[in-house]
Amino acid sequence: MAQAAGILTGISGIVGAVGQYQAGQYAAAQSKQAAKVGRVQADQIDASYRDELNSTISNIRAIRASSGVGANSPTGMAIEAGQQKISDRDRKIEVGSKRMQAAQDDNDARFRKSAATVSLIGGVAKSLPSFFGA
Repeated sequence: MAQAAGILTGISGIVGAVGQYQAGQYAAAQSKQAAKVGRVQADQIDASYRDELNSTISNIRAIRASSGVGANSPTGMAIEAGQQKISDRDRKIEVGSKRMQAAQDDNDARFRKSAATVSLIGGVAKSLPSFFGA
């Protein structure tokens, strides 16, 4: 009877370890997916800022042309350069932030996967003595 109780305790420990392993693997997969989403969002933000800048510069050129001002005037070029500088700064900040979060999500995925493996090995090792009457 004591032997059967020990075996059941061992099986219970292994089942628990497998459950923790699967939970860790699931969390790792979620983090990996979050990293993919973050990289896509970064690319979308980058494209959006570039499109918006092109639209802004086109509008500036259209307004200046309708006023009879030359497209290559120093003032027009300075205005466009200023808009480009602002857009590039904001774009780099937002894209960089998304990419940093994606990198952190990748790191989280690696950690969770590793922790799940260690949890499984530790749980099985802890349960082994139950099978041998210890």
